[in-house]
Amino acid sequence: MTAFLASLPPPLLRALALDWLHQARPDQLPPPWEDDWTTWAVIGGRGCGKTRTGAEWVDALARGDPAFTDAAIGRIALVGETFADVRDVMV
Repeated sequence: MTAFLASLPPPLLRALALDWLHQARPDQLPPPWEDDWTTWAVIGGRGCGKTRTGAEWVDALARGDPAFTDAAIGRIALVGETFADVRDVMV
């Protein structure tokens, strides 16, 4: 694996490093979007990745990532108690 990763060009290696589907644990990925579900609870302790999981999921829905949805949601709203909370946690 190390030799394979070393053989990749830097831009591809960076893209792979930023790809949530390759970094997420199975319990951080939503159920298949094709299934009939309306609620997905991410329950875990401090530092288990709940915020990142939610952020990546909303981003994928907004962009229409085919691994998460069949169509882009488009515009979304980030709502927090203060602007700083939204900026520091959600962006």
